[in-house]
Amino acid sequence: MDTDNNLSREEDEAHAAWINQPPAHRSAADVLITPDDIMEMEPCDRYSRDRVKELFGDETGATFEEVASDQRISPLDGLWVLLNFPPWLTDGQRGELACRFAERVLPFYEERRTADLRGFIEVRRRFIAGGASLDELDKVYEDIEALYGEHYEAVADRGGFTGEYQPTPVFNTHERWEARSICRVLSTVKKAVQGLTWDAGMEAWCAVEQMIHAGVRHPGKGVEHHWQIQQTLEMIRSGEKT
Repeated sequence: MDTDNNLSREEDEAHAAWINQPPAHRSAADVLITPDDIMEMEPCDRYSRDRVKELFGDETGATFEEVASDQRISPLDGLWVLLNFPPWLTDGQRGELACRFAERVLPFYEERRTADLRGFIEVRRRFIAGGASLDELDKVYEDIEALYGEHYEAVADRGGFTGEYQPTPVFNTHERWEARSICRVLSTVKKAVQGLTWDAGMEAWCAVEQMIHAGVRHPGKGVEHHWQIQQTLEMIRSGEKT
């Protein structure tokens, strides 16, 4: 009997059992994201295999924390990796993060409009927890889509997106940025209701950028980037399943 081969086979089986444990039974600190993992996730064209190897190591890989802190990876791309690396975050956890991202930009809207956007988000949360039906979620999506479309068309009709102002009525610069910001907030909530976490994060970043143009005092989009990534890392570390 070849004892060495038996030991190797036993070690392989033990490793396979560890890899296949539910994520809650593994430590996030133990996970290494390899170039092969990234390529299987089908990144955009800016990330060729050679580029990915440069960032994640030829064989060694990178931890979640390293991906989040690597200055060579844009915050948008870093968030994409953290959200989509399989099979760590559940759909429910990603959905909860989308709700949090949207809630961060709601105050700007709430100070200027009366529609209950938080109610839309709460239906998504109840759906994640099994307390709302797909029909309820579809109805909420139709409502937020209609609200977004109505506002978008009103802004577009007044040249609010192109700067090519219509004869009357017209926006001044402040009004134009405020209207754009409201549109971005609505789009962020729409993405959250759909459960599109990365998209909700990106829309929230754009909303913050436009709010600053509208005169809102905010430390900047970079702070929002950092907050979203930290929220995602905390969800990854928690091991809690939603």
